[in-house]
Amino acid sequence: MKRERMDQNHRSDKDVMVCNSIEAAHSLGYLEPIFVDGGIFSLNLLVKPNTDLAQSYFAFDCDENELIQVNGWLFETCSD
Repeated sequence: MKRERMDQNHRSDKDVMVCNSIEAAHSLGYLEPIFVDGGIFSLNLLVKPNTDLAQSYFAFDCDENELIQVNGWLFETCSD
């Protein structure tokens, strides 16, 4: 019975938008470019306007062309 419920929970008729380009990120509202530095590595990102960069947030990674979740307290942030 648990397995049936689990299968039902994972089924969806909703369309999923793939975000694998800067144009797709822009269409989803990721418009503000930022640069974050974590010491060992850095990221060129796009974030939605008014994103709280000190919290955990979603961003579009311009180098890898994918959406990622960032823990803002781990990075030093520079806006363009």
